[in-house]
Amino acid sequence: MNSSNWMTWKFQLKHLLSKGLWDIVTGKEVLKENPTTAQEAEFRSRSQKAFSTIVMSMESSQLYLATSYEEPLGALKALGDHFEWDTMVNK
Repeated sequence: MNSSNWMTWKFQLKHLLSKGLWDIVTGKEVLKENPTTAQEAEFRSRSQKAFSTIVMSMESSQLYLATSYEEPLGALKALGDHFEWDTMVNK
C-alpha cells in the first residue's frame, strides 16, 4: 500500500477481512458490555487477526503510520488520515 493505491488497497483489505473481521476494523462491532471470558478472548483474537492482516499488507516504509496502535480501528483511521484526501479539496 502506498499513496498511489490507497483506495485499491482499502477495497482489497475489506474483502480480505470480510470473513467476520471488517466490522471490527471499522468499529461497527465492538466488545459487548460485560462479556464472558470466552467472548472477550474470541473478540480479542479476531481483533488481533484483523490488525495483523492490516500490518502485513502494508509496505515496510509505511509501517510507522501504524506502530503506535494496538487495535485495527486506530490503525485504519491513521492510514485514512494519511492517504485519503479531504473531499472538499478534491472539488
